[in-house]
Amino acid sequence: MNGSRSKYTAWHYIGCGCAVLFVLGVVGIGGCFVAAAWWGRQVAKEIKDPAARAAKAQSLLGYEELPEGYYPGISFSVPFAMDMVMLGDRELPEGEAMRRMDDGDIFRERGFIYFRIRSFGTSEQSFRQDNEFRFNVDEKLGEGDVEAGGADVHYVADLGTAHVSGHSMRSVSAELEIECGDGYKRHAVWFTPAPGADSETPAEAEPPAEAPAGARSAEFAGTPADEHALVAFLDHFRFCG
Repeated sequence: MNGSRSKYTAWHYIGCGCAVLFVLGVVGIGGCFVAAAWWGRQVAKEIKDPAARAAKAQSLLGYEELPEGYYPGISFSVPFAMDMVMLGDRELPEGEAMRRMDDGDIFRERGFIYFRIRSFGTSEQSFRQDNEFRFNVDEKLGEGDVEAGGADVHYVADLGTAHVSGHSMRSVSAELEIECGDGYKRHAVWFTPAPGADSETPAEAEPPAEAPAGARSAEFAGTPADEHALVAFLDHFRFCG
């Protein structure tokens, strides 16, 4: 994705995780600081080391092989609270160069963002309206339930504009609710370019003219709006392992 540079670097996500650790450890402040310090060092090591970065993503998503053209981005876990994985379409550098990476360096045109969060019975807004990932919907393309990745998955697929920390492009996006029945909420977004989209397309661009009804399924074949493609993509992972 092209556009203005993101203000969020890899360390933004580490900072969010530290905040979660602090809240969880408020009753044991001394232990919290020790845990947060250890956790921060561990995440920093995993982010800078490509092998550790790949191993972390693999441990959280349970894949044997990633879908073609996808690479491990930022992944981390906050003990007993949450896990996050970003898969992008760019191979990332190693070492200190990774400190300057942001979302725009992870995602060029497509990506997969996954969260596993401890459920406390609270309601949540649409995952696609998160501060780092927003999706402006122009047209709903489909909705349904599938079995994929060893889990029950509810999806909503839309055509619109994806905004990842300031980078915008015309995209097809599937917002996923993944159910494993274990007390965690799993949310994910898979997004790819819209048919005929140009990565230079600005966020305010008019949506393309609607295709005839009979051409819709063929038009979006292979995108997140294609249920067969969605299942094939998700079957690379084991969400409930």
